[in-house]
Amino acid sequence: MANTTIDLLRHGDVAGKSALYGHTDVALSDDGWQKMQSQTESLPIPDVIISSPLSRCYAFAKNTGNTKLIPVQTSNDLMECNFGRWDGVAFDDLHGNLQNEWPLLDAFWQSPSTNTPPQGEALAAMYQRVCKGFTDICQQYKGQRVLVVSHGGVIRQIVASILGIDWQGGDLYQQLSIEYASLTRIVILDVPNAKPILKFIGKPAPLESQF
Repeated sequence: MANTTIDLLRHGDVAGKSALYGHTDVALSDDGWQKMQSQTESLPIPDVIISSPLSRCYAFAKNTGNTKLIPVQTSNDLMECNFGRWDGVAFDDLHGNLQNEWPLLDAFWQSPSTNTPPQGEALAAMYQRVCKGFTDICQQYKGQRVLVVSHGGVIRQIVASILGIDWQGGDLYQQLSIEYASLTRIVILDVPNAKPILKFIGKPAPLESQF
């Protein structure tokens, strides 16, 4: 058997106003697509691509799979958090037309585990499904190279689970930068009881793709 390499690619910029896009199915912008293309074009060809089913991830994953003849699978466990009543609503609208929502949103930023979005998904439930999804990938694709196309919150939680750091407070989500189209690499050595190794976290897309 060989080592397992898992590349976590966050989707690129989206074609929408600034908002919390969780389960809202917003498309990639042209720039977002280009950043993902630039980020992945120099990567070794993976054995499989695993994608969130949301189009800002899956459209690129499917296109890459078709172009390079790589199998593509989707996993609901890799979806972003469901932000409930706030999901997909522009921040300007939350701050203006829906002013009563803004204090709730601020409380969520400070302590997301104790302030679930109205009608949304609890952070603990998201963390459990993300960890399950990551464990399934590690087991099913042992010894392979995997490209995972997912979301910022998902990637942060995977990093937290590997390092054993706090996933419940706001610091992880405010202070760990996982930019659009950034890449995080995990390697699991082919030795007994090997633990995942983070080779790098949140590597930005090449600069030439950002202008």
